[in-house]
Amino acid sequence: MRHKRAWIMPAEEARTFLHQIQEKIASSDIEVPHRDVLIRLRSIIEEDLEAESERSVGNPQDQPTS
Repeated sequence: MRHKRAWIMPAEEARTFLHQIQEKIASSDIEVPHRDVLIRLRSIIEEDLEAESERSVGNPQDQPTS
């Protein structure tokens, strides 16, 4: 069962943050345990973005009326 997060990050900020995380992961200046944490954080944010996009697609309020 998925638990609701205590925080919400706007999608645009999340995408920017994901880009920054990816740059840090690719950096050789980061220790392996920290890289592992960033990889997990990236995964969590990607899952949240995917879930949000699925909710907005399935939400009838977001559909145009004719």
